Amino acid sequence: MSAGCFSWCPIHYPWHSKKSTKGKEKEHDDESLDTSEVKASTSNGRPKEMKATSSNGSRSAAPSTGEYLAASGKEVLSILESAAGVIPVPLLQEAIGVALKIIEVCEEGSTVEKKVKELQDRVGHLMIVVVDNVTQDEEEAANVKAKNIERDMAALLSTLGVIQRDLSEISEQNRWVMAFYKDLNTSTLEACMNRLSIALEKFKLANDLRDSDLLQELHKRLEKMSTKVNDVSRDMQHVVSKVDNIDTKLDEFHVLLAKSKQSALLPSSGVVRQQMPLKPEVFYGRDDLVNEIAHLLLNEDTSRVCILGPGGMGKTSVSLAVVESPLVQERFSRRNPVWVPCIGATTAVLFLETLYVQLQIPGDKQPTLEKVIAELNSLKDPCLIVLDNFETPWNAPGETQKMVGDILRRLAQLKHVALLITMRGSHPPCENAIEWQTRNIQPTDEEACFHIFHKIHPTSKGDPDVGRLLSSLGYMPFAITLMANLGKEVHWTAKDLLDAWSEIGPDMFSDNPEQSMTRSISLSVDSDLVKQNPNALLLLSILSLLPAGTTSENLRWWAPTLKKSMIPAAISTLSKAALLVQNEQQGSSSPTLFVIPVVQSFMQHQNRIPDDLRKQIHSSCCQYVLEHACRYDVPEFHTQSKAIAAEDINIQSVLFDALTTEATHLSDRTMEALIAFCWHRCDTKPSLEVVEHTVKAAKTYGVERYIALATWCLGKSCHQIANYRLAYEHLLKAYLLFNSLNGDDKQLQEFGCQCGTDLVDAARFVIPRAEVVSLARDVEAKCAALGNDLIHGRSLLFLALALQEAGRRQEALGYAERARDMLAAVGNVCHLANTLQLITRIHYYDHRLPEALATITESWRLAELSDSPFFQAFISVDFGMVLFSLDRDAEAWKQIELAFMKASHVGDQHSVVLALDYLGYGYLRKGDYRNALDAYEAAVGKWAGTNELKSEKYCKENILKVKEKQLTPDAVIGFHRPGLDNDDSLFYPPSSSQS
Repeated sequence: MSAGCFSWCPIHYPWHSKKSTKGKEKEHDDESLDTSEVKASTSNGRPKEMKATSSNGSRSAAPSTGEYLAASGKEVLSILESAAGVIPVPLLQEAIGVALKIIEVCEEGSTVEKKVKELQDRVGHLMIVVVDNVTQDEEEAANVKAKNIERDMAALLSTLGVIQRDLSEISEQNRWVMAFYKDLNTSTLEACMNRLSIALEKFKLANDLRDSDLLQELHKRLEKMSTKVNDVSRDMQHVVSKVDNIDTKLDEFHVLLAKSKQSALLPSSGVVRQQMPLKPEVFYGRDDLVNEIAHLLLNEDTSRVCILGPGGMGKTSVSLAVVESPLVQERFSRRNPVWVPCIGATTAVLFLETLYVQLQIPGDKQPTLEKVIAELNSLKDPCLIVLDNFETPWNAPGETQKMVGDILRRLAQLKHVALLITMRGSHPPCENAIEWQTRNIQPTDEEACFHIFHKIHPTSKGDPDVGRLLSSLGYMPFAITLMANLGKEVHWTAKDLLDAWSEIGPDMFSDNPEQSMTRSISLSVDSDLVKQNPNALLLLSILSLLPAGTTSENLRWWAPTLKKSMIPAAISTLSKAALLVQNEQQGSSSPTLFVIPVVQSFMQHQNRIPDDLRKQIHSSCCQYVLEHACRYDVPEFHTQSKAIAAEDINIQSVLFDALTTEATHLSDRTMEALIAFCWHRCDTKPSLEVVEHTVKAAKTYGVERYIALATWCLGKSCHQIANYRLAYEHLLKAYLLFNSLNGDDKQLQEFGCQCGTDLVDAARFVIPRAEVVSLARDVEAKCAALGNDLIHGRSLLFLALALQEAGRRQEALGYAERARDMLAAVGNVCHLANTLQLITRIHYYDHRLPEALATITESWRLAELSDSPFFQAFISVDFGMVLFSLDRDAEAWKQIELAFMKASHVGDQHSVVLALDYLGYGYLRKGDYRNALDAYEAAVGKWAGTNELKSEKYCKENILKVKEKQLTPDAVIGFHRPGLDNDDSLFYPPSSSQS
C-alpha cells in the first residue's frame, strides 16, 4: 500500500491527543521520530521523491493546506480523493476527481442557481455514499466487493464525465450568451440531474448502497486507515513540517462534519427562514385601506385578499400594517401570521420550499404540499398567511404558473386559513377559482405625501417646490421616501432634487443597491414575462415617451410599427407586470394607457429607448399635429381641437425637447408642427412659454418665414391674455416682417393681412384712436387687393370697430354691415358672430335696445356654433349687458356667469374683468353688498392694460360706496353702472333688499 496518498496528512499524534505547544518536544516515546530514518530517506539533503499512485497506477498530486476550499461538500470530497488511493476500489479516485470538477464548474458558473446547487450537493453526496459502501467491511471482504463493483464504477464514471462536459460548456459562456440562453442552460442542468439520478439508482440497485448520514462512520474508517499509514509516514521527510498541523486538520474535519449534519436539516435549495419585518416607521395615507383589509380578513368568506399595483406603491407596507393592526392581532393571536417572502421563489419547488420553511414544519428535509396541508389542517385556530411579491412565482417561465396555482388553490380551500397576497399586476392569481377581495393600490394622496416628505426631511417644510417634486414622482411612496432621505442627507432643496431627477432620474438613488428604485423597477422591466414579448417592450418604450399616456386608438399615430393585432397581448403583458395602468375616462369606452412617472424616468435615463424610436415618435407627433391643427374660425375646429387637446401634454413633451433648440435637429416639418400647435393653444388656452419656445426655435432654424409666423402667434397669444402692449409690439414686428417677405408668395400675403387685422385689434388698447383708424384703413386696403372675401370681410370688421370706438358710430355701422354681408356669403360663423356683436354695440349705444337684443341673440347663436371660448365669453358679456338694461336680470345673470366661467378657463383676463364688473353690478341690483364688494375687489387688480379706464374708475369708486353703505345701511347712496353701460346715471339699489 502506498503512503503517498496520505503525504498531505502526517499522522503524528493519535486522533484523541492534544496538539503539542512546542514543535520539537516529544510527549510520548511512541510518537518520536527516528532522525536516522529520516536521513536515510533523503538524498543530498532533500527528501526522496515519493510516488503516489491511484487505483489504476496514475500519479496523484498532493494538495496543500492552501488548497482547502470553504464549501463543505468540496472539502469532504478533497479528503476522499486523497484517501481513495488506499481504498481498493477500481476507478474510485477518478470518479471522485470528476465529481470535484463538476462542483468547481457549478461554483464558477454564473448560472449557479437553485438547480446547480442541488446538482452540486447530489454529486458530493453520491461520492460519500460510494466510499461508505466499499469501506464498511473488513479489508478482505472489501477487496472482493471492490472487484465486483468495477464495471458499475466504470459506468458511473462515464455518466459523471458527460455531466462535466455539459457543465463546462455552460461555464465557458460569456455573460450575455448565458443570460440569453438561460432557459436552454436550465434544461441542460435538468438533463444532468436526470442522468445523475438514473446512474445513482442503477449503482445503488447493483451494489445495495445505503443512503444515510455517513460522515461520522467515514471519519472512523479514515482514522483506522490512517493508523495503518502512520508507520509508513514516519519514513517521509516532509512529515516533519506537517506534524504540528494534524490536529488543526482534524478540527477542520469536525467542522465539516457538523456542517454536513446541519445541512441535512434544511431543504436542498438552502432556503432560510425569514422573520416578518415591521411596517415602515413613516407611514401615512393608507389608514382607510388598512382598516378595510383588516375587516375583510376577519370573515372567512372574505379572507382571501389580494393587493395589486406597481412596484414602489407600498403594497408590502400596507400588508405589514394590516398584520400589525389590532383587529388582525386579536383574530390571529394564537398562531402568529406566517410571512412568506416570494421574491426569490422563481420556481414552484422554491415556492413550496419557502412556504414549508416559513411554516416551520417539523420532520425531515423533504418539503411536500401534503405536509404543508397536513400541518395547516392540524391547526385548530385561525391562521393568516402573507404571500409577499407573489408575482415572482406566478409569472415564472414555463409551466410553473399551473403548479404554483395548484398550491395556492389548495391553500384557499382551507377555510380557517386567511390569505393576504401582494403582487405586481392588474389581476389576482387563479381569479376564476378563488374568490378574491382585490384592492388595486393607488398613489398616496398629496397631503399624505407632504407628511411623508416633511417627516423624513423636516427642514423642507415651507419649501415652495415640494409640491412639484411630489407630482413628478407620481406620488409614489417609495420614491418619495428615497427622495426625502436623499434631500435630508445632502441638504438639498426640493428644486435641487427636482433638477437632479429631471437630469438623471432614478440613478440619483443608485448608491444604495438595497434601496435602489432602479433595482425595484428593473425587477418588472427585466422580468422574463416582459422579455418574452418584444411588442410589450416596444409599447413600454413608446408609452414612456408619452407622460400623459394615450388611448389604444391613438396608438396608431404614436406606434405605427406596432401591429394592431399585437397591441392587446402587449397591453396584457405590461399589465401583468404592473408596468401599465389603464385609467378609465369618463364618457369614453377607451381607457388611457399610462406608465407611471418613475418607470418613464427609468426607461428614459437607463438608455432603454433607442434613438431610432425617439425619432419615430417625434415624426409621429409632427404628423399628428399637422393632421389635426386648424384655426378657431373653421367648422372642423371643434373636433380637431379636441383631438389635439387629448394629446396636449404628450405633444409638448415630444415637440419641445432638446431637438427643437438645436439647429441640426430642426426641419421644416418640425417648425410647421410647432407653429400649428402654438396656434391651437392660442385659440384654446394660450401659453406664452410654449410659443416663446417656438420663436426661439424659429430663430435658431433661421428661416424668416417661420420667424414671422411664430412672432405673429406670440403677439396674438399675448392679446388673448389681455397683455395688449406686448401683443402690439410682437404683432407689429411680425407685420413688418411679412411685408418684407411678400413678393409673389400669395400665402405669405394672406398671412401678412391676417396679422395686420390682429395688429389693429391690439392697437385699440395701446395707441390713440385716430392712429388705430388710420392703421385699420391701411390694412383694409391691403386685404381688399388680395381678392379673398374672408380676409377682406374681417378687415372691414376691425375698421368698423376702430371707428365705433372713435365715436364715429354711423360710419362704423356702414363698414360693419358690409363686413356682415361679406362674411355671411363665405359662411364664416365665427367672424360673422363677432360682426353682429359689434352691430349690437352700435345699436345699444344709440339706445336702440330692441335692435340690439335681436342682433346679440343671433350673435350668441352663432358663437355657440363656433365652439370658440374666447368669442363665447366676449359675446356673453354684451348679451348680459343688453339684458340688464332691459331689466331681464335672471337671463342676464346666466350670461354673465357663463362669460366669467369661459373666460377664466382660457385665461382671457379682459373678459374676466368685464364679467366681474357686471357681477358686482348684478349683486347691487339684488342689494347683496357683501358679494358685490367681493366682485369689485376681485376686478380692481385686473384692469391694468385693458384700456378700460372708465370701467376701472367706476369699479374703484363703487368699492368705497359699498363700504360706506355697509357702515350706514340707511344712507341713500348712488352707485356707478358698469363702464360699458349706455347709461351714465347713478344706480340706487332698492332699499328693501339691503343686507
